[in-house]
Amino acid sequence: YQQIVTRPNIRDLAVGEFIYVLTDTELEAFGRAGGRLWVVDIPNGEGIIADATRNQVYIRTDDATFLSIDGQTGSETARFDQPHTELGGTPTVAAHGGYLAVATWSFMTILSPSGEVAYDNTVDGAVSDVGLFNDRAVVVYKDGRAECINEFESFWTLSPSIEWVAQAGDGSLI
Repeated sequence: YQQIVTRPNIRDLAVGEFIYVLTDTELEAFGRAGGRLWVVDIPNGEGIIADATRNQVYIRTDDATFLSIDGQTGSETARFDQPHTELGGTPTVAAHGGYLAVATWSFMTILSPSGEVAYDNTVDGAVSDVGLFNDRAVVVYKDGRAECINEFESFWTLSPSIEWVAQAGDGSLI
């Protein structure tokens, strides 16, 4: 096997088409065999999430901006503001099908690939985790409930204590 050697000070890691490593100054992409594919400067990255369905990487920066990076080339494809920054705190995020779900406290926003708001509404509690699949989001609340929603309705709720949901999926998340 090959040992992946990254720059120091790793902040976050995401897996999609490739392995993406966010350090305090850069984003690096590694192939499945461990070879470095590209490196781009990201001096203020805080967190990263990969959308394997679109080979897209989203980086949340310390100035409440999301950068959308092409996972194949490392090129920036979009830049947009984090919603509901007035609430403070680190948002919970998920990406699937080119969309980015951003949950802060009891607000859920889904952004299109260009950063346009596709959905923005309050949900039924403080969010601890979120996942996206097809045209729906699954929200896990801090009290352990889960709910499947889209922009028009709630499809189901689940009351047992749920602590985690997969960030993305084509058919199921829980």
